[in-house]
Amino acid sequence: MANDILRYIEMCEEAAYAPASPYAAANATSVFIDPRSIAMDVPGESDAIVPSAFGRAPNRKFAGFYAPSGDFSFNGNVRNLAHCLKWVLGGYAFTAGAVPGTDPNIHEAWGSDARILPSVQGRFGKDNFEHLFQGIVFDTLSIEVEDELSIVTIEANASKDGKGTLQSPSAVLAALPVEIEIPFTKVTVTFNGVVQARKVKTLTFNVGNNSDPEMGRYLGSRYAGRIPSNERETTIECEVDFSDTSEIERIWGGANGPT
Repeated sequence: MANDILRYIEMCEEAAYAPASPYAAANATSVFIDPRSIAMDVPGESDAIVPSAFGRAPNRKFAGFYAPSGDFSFNGNVRNLAHCLKWVLGGYAFTAGAVPGTDPNIHEAWGSDARILPSVQGRFGKDNFEHLFQGIVFDTLSIEVEDELSIVTIEANASKDGKGTLQSPSAVLAALPVEIEIPFTKVTVTFNGVVQARKVKTLTFNVGNNSDPEMGRYLGSRYAGRIPSNERETTIECEVDFSDTSEIERIWGGANGPT
């Protein structure tokens, strides 16, 4: 399969941050994703220079702090969105519909005040090998809906990475969720509990945790022992048809101008 295109993402929540026995088998917290793009990778610089006054240029280096990072994107469905919202926000609850197949299941996600958010391990299929990551913590999540599918983009930091063996195409296909992707035709927006029918043209939802691997650097190891999150930033952007003045009045706080 050296020349085949085989790209996939499998993520599984860690019981403890970057455990000593990594890359556990898939379990109830696992989610398989068919990616649009993968840019999770090794750090750009991981060696540190030994300062020296001998000559004009340094001549020695040592293995410094090592923190893989990057981003990946995919088409959102109910399963992968539920997992990723939990991992970026920290709070999550699932309520099954009273009548299966008739009543909808309810997924609720909210921002936790905990600075240590859930961490995950990841298996990223990259055509020629499986790139393994431990201690992945989501830094940002973006959901964009315009004129096709709901596109989710994640930026993340990790503690370690390694090399694994690619899973077979048949195994990946069998593991992909059966839930369909969410198209723009199935997305609705409400303002103050009122559905905005025939008004909202685009929607972008962003969450940022301002996480920093350097805050998890400790003596005795090249790798982060945790990746704390800092002040959370959340934004929602909509493009709305200018069919009346109701939205600008909402910003003003009155009918005739700012109050």
